[in-house]
Amino acid sequence: MRRMTVLVGAVTALVLVLTGCGSDNPKPSRPASSSASPSASPSAVAPTMPAEAKGTGPEAAKAFVKHYLATFSYAARTGDVRGMRSLAADGCTSCGELTDKIQQVYGAGGSASGRGYEERNLRVTESSSSRVVLRGVVTQFAQRSVSSSGASPTNFPRGELKSQFEVVQQDGNWHLKDWSLL
Repeated sequence: MRRMTVLVGAVTALVLVLTGCGSDNPKPSRPASSSASPSASPSAVAPTMPAEAKGTGPEAAKAFVKHYLATFSYAARTGDVRGMRSLAADGCTSCGELTDKIQQVYGAGGSASGRGYEERNLRVTESSSSRVVLRGVVTQFAQRSVSSSGASPTNFPRGELKSQFEVVQQDGNWHLKDWSLL
């Protein structure tokens, strides 16, 4: 199973490219880009938490993961990682690596564009009252990224990432504890 660290390594290539986490067969690059200084277009609007993700059961955890991916997609396109940080659980290493990479790219004058990421076929593999583990496929839509000011753009094709998400309840809300590539 690949760790989010691998995700971050892939993120580097595409300003948030979720590629492999140290596996022998790397996955498609993830959207990489986002920095502390967002450069969102006037029409870019941060996603809001859906009501379905505010519950405590496995279905709410699934809705939360969908929301996290929408927030990740927004951050990759704009450089605004505040939403991602607010959805991360205490001690989520993969979360910090992704937001740091986005900030690094946007801080260097880079950017990313594309539709982002979307989950498919999420299923619960473990569940308790405060922790849910889900597995599924994350589609990375075709993206274009620029790693820094003046760098040539890189195009990334659509790809599929077999993923595992661990979400936990903290302060009455779901938070991402880990995102690993399988």
